[in-house]
Amino acid sequence: MRKIPWIYQIRGLAIIAVVVCHQQFVLHTSEAIQLLTLYSVTTLIFMMGVTASISLKNRGIILKTFLQKCGYVLKKIFPVMAAYFVGTIAYSTLYDTWVNGPKIRVLVDYLLHFSASAHFYFIKYFICFSILSPMIYALVVCIKNRGNSWRWYGYLLLGLVLFAIGYGFMDYLPFLGGGSYLMIYSLGIICGEEEISFNKKKYFLFIGIIILLIGLWSTKIFYFNRITGIHNPVGIDKLVPKLSINPPNLSIMLYSMGVIIVANIFFEKLNRYADNKIALMIIKVFSLLGKYSLDIFIWHLFIELKLLSYIVINNIYIKRVIYYSCMFFIPIVVRYIYEKIKMFIKYKYNLYI
Repeated sequence: MRKIPWIYQIRGLAIIAVVVCHQQFVLHTSEAIQLLTLYSVTTLIFMMGVTASISLKNRGIILKTFLQKCGYVLKKIFPVMAAYFVGTIAYSTLYDTWVNGPKIRVLVDYLLHFSASAHFYFIKYFICFSILSPMIYALVVCIKNRGNSWRWYGYLLLGLVLFAIGYGFMDYLPFLGGGSYLMIYSLGIICGEEEISFNKKKYFLFIGIIILLIGLWSTKIFYFNRITGIHNPVGIDKLVPKLSINPPNLSIMLYSMGVIIVANIFFEKLNRYADNKIALMIIKVFSLLGKYSLDIFIWHLFIELKLLSYIVINNIYIKRVIYYSCMFFIPIVVRYIYEKIKMFIKYKYNLYI
């Protein structure tokens, strides 16, 4: 995939929100912080669509045959499935799976139901959308080739149809539909195909801030109603009453899109000042976190649970520094070492692992 810095940087911003969100009652107790992190998974899935689109575009062709589609999908999901397999084994050691010897049946159940840890639902969606990506991309290209005057109406119709499929099947085939996630993923594919950059027009920043503020305001009403026990949708969320936080409702989708637009403009402008030491440091940190976002996503809760089991820290500020540093950077270091070993074996012994 062609490396586009802001893609990694927005993924880095999203994975920070994921980790912070999962630290409620461990490293923080603030509901306001939880509210601000609600863009996290929606943004990751949108960016997943962007990267899938760029990956398919770089191939120069639409995958026409079944074998081409299978080859692309398998190549895309195999590394993720390998990481998920190792992660499932690791998380299962936290339970009673291995107390009296490995219970293979339990382990298989964890693998098939993505249940070794609650956040593994994301891997389920990754696999599902990776399988669907060649077909969605082919539809997007077909619409794009119809001409400039009609293609945006076609994109709108495609998004609405995919939203209807995801929303309609979420109670019956959640693996397929993913509620609103299917539409969010398709929007990412469209943006990747169109090479949309919100930095091209000055008024996009104003539009992005307005969307961000309206989305955050609407999300705040929904979220604080929810934590006080009021689950009836209000405002725009009445249009899709079955949606909540995961899959996201219209409020969270609007908030997330505002974050994506503003973050895209911010990082594209920041990347122009890479000769500045402070700007370069920010660029490198967010790019690094984004590049290894999936590894951080899989392992951060495992690291947190191990830290809670073995390290007692009473000072909350020191605890935050140590915990966040470990959750963000241990997965990066382990992946880096693994990649170096893999490259060494590949070139020295002419093997591929």
